[in-house]
Amino acid sequence: MTPSDGPRMAGAAAANQLAGHLRPLILLRGLAALVLGACGFLVAIPSPAVLVRGIALYWLLDGLCTLWAAFFVQTFAGRKTLLILRGGVGVGAAVVTAALPLLEVYGHWRPGQLILLIFTVGFVLALIVLQIALAALIDVPVGLEVRRHVAGEWSVLLAAVLSIVLSLLAGIGFAGLPVNLAPGLGVIGFVGGCALIAGALRLR
Repeated sequence: MTPSDGPRMAGAAAANQLAGHLRPLILLRGLAALVLGACGFLVAIPSPAVLVRGIALYWLLDGLCTLWAAFFVQTFAGRKTLLILRGGVGVGAAVVTAALPLLEVYGHWRPGQLILLIFTVGFVLALIVLQIALAALIDVPVGLEVRRHVAGEWSVLLAAVLSIVLSLLAGIGFAGLPVNLAPGLGVIGFVGGCALIAGALRLR
């Protein structure tokens, strides 16, 4: 055993520990994306409100996974505050989205509905923009940091990209654009979910 073997073995042990922590988090995200994809293919999505609430459930799980990583993955100690912010915003955005009267926004016209429409749509679009910004500014750098510790690890970066794409899809739907987004949700969820699950299985 040479003097350089000690640091190398310690680095390998740290990488294995990090991979062990990340594996269930990536696997959960992959399974959630697969469920979204199945809904896109198999279940009718009657309104943008249903689409946004479905994606908000992914935000909830994604936020909880990020909070888990912030508290239990020591490699991210320098980014702990940012990860707590990211996870808290994800959970908060999901809860607020569930509480807003989204179904009423696109329902039958009634007095005062224009005010409700402007307020709710503006608020939801602001949440979506915030989700995209935080994923780009926090998740992507964390994914790059993970790659420095675990050679060839790409699933954390993929999870960040998937979160951004799903949020963009929610924004397109809730902006009221006349586009059938169900097939897109199906393809994105299925492909992203399979890729994340494959990445999780590689983290051994």
